[in-house]
Amino acid sequence: MQSITALKKDPYFKLRLILVCLGVAIAVSIIYITVVYKIAVDIGETTEFDSIRTEGTHLEYVLNTHALGEAKFRIRTILNKNYLPTPSKETTTYGFILFNSSIIFSTSNLPEDIFHQATDIMKKAMEKNDHGIFDINNDRYAWVRLTTKHGHDILFIKQARSLSLALDYITQRLIITSFITFWIAVWLALFLATWMNKKVQSKNDALTHIATHDTLTGLPNRLYLFSKCNTEIQELISKQSLYSDQKSGAILLIDLNDFKEINDAYGHDIGDMVLNGFCQRIQNTLTKEETLVRMGGDEFIIWGKNLTESSALEVSEQLRLACINALVINDISIEINPSIGISLLFQHGLDLDSLITNADLAMYQSKSNHLGPVVYNNTLGESYLYDAKLRGDVSEAILKEQIFLLYQPKIELNTGRLIGVEVLARWDHPIEGIVSPVHFIPLIEKSVHIHKFTRYILEKSIKQVSQWRENGIDTTIAVNISPYNLLDDHFGKDLEQLLQSYNVPVTSIEIELTETAMMNDISSTKRSLLKLRKLGIRIAIDDFGTGLSSLSYISQLDASVIKIDRSFIMDINTNPHNLAIVEAVISLSHRLNWEVVAEGIETQGQLKTLADLGCQHGQGYYFDRPLSVNDLTSLLQAKKNYSI
Repeated sequence: MQSITALKKDPYFKLRLILVCLGVAIAVSIIYITVVYKIAVDIGETTEFDSIRTEGTHLEYVLNTHALGEAKFRIRTILNKNYLPTPSKETTTYGFILFNSSIIFSTSNLPEDIFHQATDIMKKAMEKNDHGIFDINNDRYAWVRLTTKHGHDILFIKQARSLSLALDYITQRLIITSFITFWIAVWLALFLATWMNKKVQSKNDALTHIATHDTLTGLPNRLYLFSKCNTEIQELISKQSLYSDQKSGAILLIDLNDFKEINDAYGHDIGDMVLNGFCQRIQNTLTKEETLVRMGGDEFIIWGKNLTESSALEVSEQLRLACINALVINDISIEINPSIGISLLFQHGLDLDSLITNADLAMYQSKSNHLGPVVYNNTLGESYLYDAKLRGDVSEAILKEQIFLLYQPKIELNTGRLIGVEVLARWDHPIEGIVSPVHFIPLIEKSVHIHKFTRYILEKSIKQVSQWRENGIDTTIAVNISPYNLLDDHFGKDLEQLLQSYNVPVTSIEIELTETAMMNDISSTKRSLLKLRKLGIRIAIDDFGTGLSSLSYISQLDASVIKIDRSFIMDINTNPHNLAIVEAVISLSHRLNWEVVAEGIETQGQLKTLADLGCQHGQGYYFDRPLSVNDLTSLLQAKKNYSI
């Protein structure tokens, strides 16, 4: 399981928002000032051009209406009247040039060097334009070119003092305006940033709560747990590196027993109320230092960074006491019984994934054995890994026929004659070696492979019976099946098809079921076994006496064979209670016309006692250990009789 980080607030969001707003405000201010200044320049230049063109046109008129000499005199008089001969900083300077191919006439109050510079600039500019503006020594000048009717060119230059004054005035006002605008923008940026930050963070808080909390119970969820717990685990590990005696931190994984049955019986609405009621009771037992989390369904976790093994067990006890009284919902009394697994930081893992996995293993141990809270230990982990590996290899084992059959002979106790065999499955694992069915059968029963596995065993068994029959050997074979096979509507039809495919009579096959398995659902078992009996298949009740079942139920199943469990046989000659039980079972079986088979016969004394009690058949190491198909075939061909 990978670590998950919950939604977190951005600590720099407000700052970035302010900077963005300020940036936008400054950009808008710069654009505004630039545009206004450009407009002012354009208006000023247009005004200057209109002014100089008007004045130049008037001088052109003088040249057009007078002789050249008279025109020169009048132009000089006009310019001297309008402009001071020696200009100051407050007055305007000018320059006038009349030329054709060379200068005919010029007059100016400009300094001579500036006048020559201006003349050079204008002559170059005349090639493309008839007017313009240029700067010399930080002074701005406007000029215009006109042509008289006599073909003479006029260049008139004039200092653009009004333009400079106007631009200076506008610049001062723009500086003041920009300063005011900037601070207004700053205020608006701060206001908008604060308002927007509050709105965004409010929405983010709401989304964070939705993402990190369970909608039904309102409890923190898996995402919240990983965000909070990973941080606190790192803090505890850091403390432990400084103080070696710091070893707190625990996970309690809680699962409600039989919650599915509550949902099935009363509906999911009642089930949801049960979960809420359960959560309220747990919350009342916890301190602020412990966090209750709903992982999903009926699974919960309590994390406490200050919990030790002893305090975690105390929390478990408080939880158990809180659940003693039944929940009453809509006048329905519902028992709540949690299973609890505990794992401890440092002892059982240094990360949340490991702690949850190990707590889960401990919880299943608690659930399977109906124990109180179980603290994880390494044995659980090793067993889980071993089982997980076997579970993952089952499909390949069936496909590659790694599961093979051994045969336990069934003997007639009066004669020693071999009258049948019981099939025993063994797994030749490529790594683990020979695996006992005690280990792998329960794993297969809890997997999706149980029906495939049973069909595999049945087919190999029936095929072997067919081969024996071809060789003139006629014997019965007993096959153990899982109670889950009885829930499969196709089981009887599949068995019938196998018998027909290999041309094996139904009298050659016997189906064995443990007494405990048959009692799980007596009505379903009865219906399924009835279908098998209609096919003519004999039914055997295996491990009889270990299931503490009612004899009335046993009689309803109409079994053909009763197999007395080896736990009653092993001390039959030393334990009078077991002797009495075996005697009663044999007597009852005779009255009900059941065949009796005693399992686990290992001594001559056990054999003699059973025979004296009237037991018909037996199995055990006294006769033979489970045999390979070749060894058993040899015995069957020799029609072996065991010594009695």
